[in-house]
Amino acid sequence: MKFKNFKQFKEACRELGIRKRRQLRFKPNDQQRVVCICKVDGCPFRIYASKVNKRDPTVHIKSLYLKHKGAKVFDNFHLSPKYIARKYLNIFKADPGWNISSIVEIVRKDFDYTIENLKAWRAKNQALKWVYGDEGLQYGKLLSYRAELLRSNPGSNL
Repeated sequence: MKFKNFKQFKEACRELGIRKRRQLRFKPNDQQRVVCICKVDGCPFRIYASKVNKRDPTVHIKSLYLKHKGAKVFDNFHLSPKYIARKYLNIFKADPGWNISSIVEIVRKDFDYTIENLKAWRAKNQALKWVYGDEGLQYGKLLSYRAELLRSNPGSNL
């Protein structure tokens, strides 16, 4: 299997961990290879991927062992508010008033994880920041907008 870069490979591994209810992590990596392992001590699960060559960012899996040892997890740290916001961004765009209990319910239905209301609230805030932009940055732009108006229209009254 080939991936565009290491970021895409890591996202696929995180997705696999969430779907299979396993806590996966990445060993310390270098510029040429990535190793994805299970967080449970003694678990033989392992995916080893490396670049095709030094100049090409394409990454392919060289070896993998998908058998796990140990219990499944019920709270995966890869199921973060940012991940939830990215996963359901289209719904947040269509319905910015989407309530927290509905977010908790859809995550439970899609991933079979029960998340806290706080995590759902943070996911909603992150998604709305992506949709509408950061309010603090928008207010910061008002002064430069005012200055530009006064520069282009010297007689303006602001």
